[in-house]
Amino acid sequence: MVRAVNVVSRKQIKNIICAVFLNECDLAIRVFTQESNLNSKAIGDHGNSIGIAQIHLPAHKNKVNCDLFEPECNIRLAKQIRDSSGWGAWSVYRNKTF
Repeated sequence: MVRAVNVVSRKQIKNIICAVFLNECDLAIRVFTQESNLNSKAIGDHGNSIGIAQIHLPAHKNKVNCDLFEPECNIRLAKQIRDSSGWGAWSVYRNKTF
């Protein structure tokens, strides 16, 4: 059986980011572009960071309740992390490389 793949454009991803992050839309887009190039299938940190926002599983696995490769899930969880931990949860923000 073949699983359907939901292809989401960069424009759609940016729209989701803006809908979730509201007044921090531009900052979120810059941070997540640097983290993953807005690639919903990105895997980093030796397999520990997943999706557009590069959610670091060892640090946040107790918060994951959806497929982190799905853009909306990943971005909504990133917002929860941002709200609870600030932008410092992302190394590109801490290092000012965004």
